[in-house]
Amino acid sequence: MNRLLYISIFTVIFLTNSTVYAQEVEIGLQENPSIIKHLRENPSILHKSTQSTDTLELPFFDDFSSYSIFPADTTWADRDAFINNGYAVHPPSIGVATLDAINNVGAMYEDAGTAPFIADHLTSLPINLSGLSEADSLYLSFFYQPKGLGDDPEAKDSLVLEYYAPKTEEWHWAWSKTGSPLQSFKPVILHIPFDTLFYQKGFQFRFKNYASLTSLSNASFASNADQWHLDYIYLDTGRTATDTVLTDLAFLSGPSFLLKDYTSMPWSHFLVNNSQMVDEFSFTFANHRTNGIIIIREIEIYDLITGDPPFEVIGGGGASNNFPPGDFTIYHSPNYTFSSASTDRAEFLVQAYLKPGEIAADFSQSNDTAGYVQIFDNYYAHDDGAPESGIGLAGEGAQNGMMAVKFYNYKTNDSLRAVDMYFNRTIGDANQKYFILRIWAHDPTTGLPGDLLYSQLGEKPEFHDSLYKFHRYFIKGSLGQDTAINVPDTFYVGWKQTTSDLLNIGFDKNNGTPPEGATNWHNPWIFSNTSGGWQASSKVGAIMIRPVFSEQAIVGIHKPTEKLSKLVVYPNPSSGMFSIEISDTQFASDISIDVYSSTGQLVMSKQISEEKSQLDLREFPPGIYFLRANSEGKILMQGKLMVVR
Repeated sequence: MNRLLYISIFTVIFLTNSTVYAQEVEIGLQENPSIIKHLRENPSILHKSTQSTDTLELPFFDDFSSYSIFPADTTWADRDAFINNGYAVHPPSIGVATLDAINNVGAMYEDAGTAPFIADHLTSLPINLSGLSEADSLYLSFFYQPKGLGDDPEAKDSLVLEYYAPKTEEWHWAWSKTGSPLQSFKPVILHIPFDTLFYQKGFQFRFKNYASLTSLSNASFASNADQWHLDYIYLDTGRTATDTVLTDLAFLSGPSFLLKDYTSMPWSHFLVNNSQMVDEFSFTFANHRTNGIIIIREIEIYDLITGDPPFEVIGGGGASNNFPPGDFTIYHSPNYTFSSASTDRAEFLVQAYLKPGEIAADFSQSNDTAGYVQIFDNYYAHDDGAPESGIGLAGEGAQNGMMAVKFYNYKTNDSLRAVDMYFNRTIGDANQKYFILRIWAHDPTTGLPGDLLYSQLGEKPEFHDSLYKFHRYFIKGSLGQDTAINVPDTFYVGWKQTTSDLLNIGFDKNNGTPPEGATNWHNPWIFSNTSGGWQASSKVGAIMIRPVFSEQAIVGIHKPTEKLSKLVVYPNPSSGMFSIEISDTQFASDISIDVYSSTGQLVMSKQISEEKSQLDLREFPPGIYFLRANSEGKILMQGKLMVVR
């Protein structure tokens, strides 16, 4: 029997016999869209075994900065953990492994219930400990954090570490931690006791988490729960009980967005008014060592569509300073206007690099590079496209309640033709309730939504099996035809409910963060109305709703590549050898692969004539390379490859 009619919500709602008035509700996800999207883009992963006969030699180390979505199969034996940059709060290095109540195909575990159950595992490949003795001083260290931006593990939940004894083929308890509210990442270091059970070829260690869900009768509230985050997992000899500081230089976060209020805006709007460019942007890194070090920082911006040479925000040797141990946030003027030969849309890779400016140990080089892709299409967005939770209105009085998201329009003679909305799927599609799409003007007197500009009846949350889960709701005329409206320089997009049930729209918790030390903060972009008056929200994040502009009629959602899922390149990063798989054989004979250096120089061209092939970049130096796959004049895939040594 499916037992997933349970809830784990961040805003606690008491559904008892007492009256519950309408309010904003934030809940966890019932599926992991990042995992689902990754599997659809890389279908061959589903057919690859997670079992390996390889035996690793010491040292064992992973900071999860080289891979995303799944753990590296060169280090780990399973795919339960979710490798991400979105859920942890101030990790010691970019990239963490998250253990929660969602499995490796992106769905909640079927045996999830109110009693604690074993959920995710993170299991090392077999490791060779034969020939070691007590004198070798073997220690395992790691950092952990409960909750992060997810859900608090309760006291009955736990994170557990176990060791595997090859001789007896049994797992033995080694360490555990009971659930708690959010804490900073804490280091743990454990001596591997000298025991012939463990000191063998084939030793393994694994983390697992016990999760539990809170009972609730409303299926639309059922959600993921009890997150734990792991980082800097390191097993080696010659260590001590105080050896928790790694001599490493690491990004803690990538470069901040270069737009003031948005993660994206229409390219045609930016071209006529680039005042959204920030005066300065930032990135945060850490010197994880006990002494100061000269650090060189470099930042480059690449035009991914035209392939032009990169613009150096900081380059030519970079900017260097002597940084003592600790964390640092660096601010810098971008001195860049995102100019491009592209006319309808643009994509830029904003990439930052760190490196020691002197001869010094750097434990992990993969966390010395961080970046993101800045997209300019035909919409305004406050979100990054990936929800960490859901948000909406629920409770008595939510029927006829309204939520609105504020936008600034930088080209008022353009036409608003559609609204993209990202709804989280719920069990049994319990949020399939009709709503009224609405657009409001700004009331300068109150600073709140004002006159109603547009209202469209008969809409409901829609989901897609494609890679793009935003659903496009077109602006309709009185006869139901696609049309457009003009909106002022400040406007609001949102909905009016026709039900008291939660609609569960995607909520990006990585954006909309209040300033440090702020009290009584209210989100400047989100507003709700449940009692006849508008109120600014105190929720931290961005609602995934995007107004779409175009002078001409538009159809569907733009997809940057024609057949993205037909070609897969892996592993990425790698030491230089990449595998290429084509899942649709009709493309196997006419695909050309072009590889460009970070300066835009074509360094390799290769014709693909088989379903499986290899791309060998081992003769090239480590760094970022750009790949473009073409067929019959169309781009099938474009992206970056990372070569690490």
